[in-house]
Amino acid sequence: MDKFKNLETGNRTLYSDGYFSGDYNQDLYIKKAVDDGSNRPKFYLSAFSKINGILTQQGYLYFYLDYENREADFIGIKVEPEYRNLNIASFLVASWIDLCLNNGYDFLGVHEKQKKPFLLYLLKTYGFDII
Repeated sequence: MDKFKNLETGNRTLYSDGYFSGDYNQDLYIKKAVDDGSNRPKFYLSAFSKINGILTQQGYLYFYLDYENREADFIGIKVEPEYRNLNIASFLVASWIDLCLNNGYDFLGVHEKQKKPFLLYLLKTYGFDII
């Protein structure tokens, strides 16, 4: 059984911890989003750090999964303004690729509506073909 199917909608679950990026120790959380009508489940992969004793979300990447075809589609990414230029976007993309490949999703794509130049460039550095 696919462990992504078993995630409760809306609940944040620790995926992996103990990373260090920039000036922060980071943990990765995964959350299954509320159905958006696309017929594919949407997930968030978020980077959190404990800052001044408070668990703070620095950024997140969101993506679709196709359970049957074992495919994942990158939708987008957001890094909070105060945490930009700290390689968090790169960290999230690398973590998403790792998460997908380690769970048997061996076709990774980019949602056709993705048009942001920086994100497309970032994905291209990870070997994605941008058409």
